[in-house]
Amino acid sequence: MSHHLNWPSTWPDSPVLPPDPTARYGEGFDRAIVISGGGLAGLAWGSAYLDGLVSAGVKLADADLVVGTSAGSLLGTELLANDLSTFHKALQLAAKSHIFEHIRSDDDPKPTAAHARALFDDADNGDRETLLAIGHAALAADAPSQYSLFAQVALFVRRLRWPSPALRTTSYDAYTAERHVYAKGGNAHLLHALAASASVPGLMAPVRIGERRLMDGGMRSGANSDIAVGAKKALLIGLVHDPRQGKWTNAPGQWDSEIADFKAAGTDLFSQLPSEELGDPMDATALPLGLRLGAQQATEDAAAITEFWAN
Repeated sequence: MSHHLNWPSTWPDSPVLPPDPTARYGEGFDRAIVISGGGLAGLAWGSAYLDGLVSAGVKLADADLVVGTSAGSLLGTELLANDLSTFHKALQLAAKSHIFEHIRSDDDPKPTAAHARALFDDADNGDRETLLAIGHAALAADAPSQYSLFAQVALFVRRLRWPSPALRTTSYDAYTAERHVYAKGGNAHLLHALAASASVPGLMAPVRIGERRLMDGGMRSGANSDIAVGAKKALLIGLVHDPRQGKWTNAPGQWDSEIADFKAAGTDLFSQLPSEELGDPMDATALPLGLRLGAQQATEDAAAITEFWAN
């Protein structure tokens, strides 16, 4: 795999990539897309929004860098595979059939799992000490195994091969608190990388890749947008209505700070968030609202993003 200007020469075989907005990891890329985490509710909104844009003629799959975190990693995969429409229809069916309510088992978590989840939910910073506490609690938690998460991801993604060298998925080492960024040509199978990025502490057990145990990529930043900072043009898609609040290890005001990082690097940026609160990100009953709202916003934004993306 070829490396861009500011990526370590050992990457992707050594996937640790420290968060650093000044590193300009995105420099040398023409068009980047960043899709944040946002749980099931955000996944529904994002699938409807991105599929709506593509259906309107926006050639998002032309991006040469797509950074996906948690739910965003699944959406990035489907976007680059030119299969957003099928993915969107699968989520519409899931909303009608209530399948997630049947296959998920977090209504009555074990005490150790509830502890890990609470640490993650309540954290308002991404300091290393905070991430270590969450990661070690996740490792000790009596939570559903990685194989349960593999099954849920495979149910919707339906592919085993990386769709493009452009895709990056993010996750965090539960033991060391280091960020891992995986891509085609590295040492992670696609299914494992996607599951690791979506492994919410306490909700699922950390995912094993090699000798590492990895948890949700939304640690410290829900979007990991520093990976695209420095690109010529970037589309930043958040899957949470208000990511500015201090929650889920994101510091207060972090979203605005990441937007400022793009602007400081000279990246031409278009950003968007759900226009309404979608509720608990992991509540499957929020799927219909997310699907409806995403489709509506795509219709409203299609003309502006078409012009932005083409020029």
